Amino acid sequence: MDRVPLRFVEEVLLQLDTKDSLYPSFWGKVAERKRPRKHARILVYFEPNTEGRFSVRSTTSLRPVALEDLDQFVLVSIHIREGFGQRTEGQYPLTKSNLKLLQRHLRRGHPCDLSLFEDLERASLVEQLCLAPSRLTRIYLFKHQPLPTAILTRNIELGTLRSLNCPSGVIVTQEVVPAVLRFVASENFKSLLLPQMSGEASKESFVKGVIDAFLSRPRRQKFEFNVSERYKRVCAPLAGEGMRGKVYVNFNSAKNLLQIYLGRYIV
Repeated sequence: MDRVPLRFVEEVLLQLDTKDSLYPSFWGKVAERKRPRKHARILVYFEPNTEGRFSVRSTTSLRPVALEDLDQFVLVSIHIREGFGQRTEGQYPLTKSNLKLLQRHLRRGHPCDLSLFEDLERASLVEQLCLAPSRLTRIYLFKHQPLPTAILTRNIELGTLRSLNCPSGVIVTQEVVPAVLRFVASENFKSLLLPQMSGEASKESFVKGVIDAFLSRPRRQKFEFNVSERYKRVCAPLAGEGMRGKVYVNFNSAKNLLQIYLGRYIV
């Protein structure tokens, strides 16, 4: 018998976890008993070349969740920080066995966010954890660092990523440019927030590529652009025929700014 695709298995598990069960049979009753009712986030602390530590905490009570109780929770976000901080109740070493446990829960198909407060250089198990979610929808970078190419590429290929937000700025490398352009051109694209760009790649060429990628697909929703005034020339296609009422462009005095998000005030 042929193997059942992993994506199909994940989708079935997600349907079993929905509020109104589509399976009122025996399996529906099983799902009713085991349905996750609470949300939790994974907090990971690590030092380069050392074993990381993590805890799982309820998003409502902020109390630690025991690993044996994970079936009662949906893991909705992963936070990655450098340093071990204060040792608290409910911390576990990020061993290979614990990684496999977390991967199993992150692959159940629920939407998940990733927040990186540090880069993942020399943190193999931590990066594997970040690659685990089968529906990573939003990535946040809270440190001026290169974009995580492997994580970005995987979730673009899965078609799950909707937002890439880097409030502390980002280092744009030649390696990551194709991945960002694919993301902006994707059907599920919702936002790209890069308030300060640096790095080896030409910023003007990058902005032009992003605009071309955005225009490569018809958009059913309205979008706003907030762009450095120095890139006004390459933004000309956004004012082209058919764009009126669909795109609003604001030019800013900031040096290397590029922000695209769903339009809230376009009429």
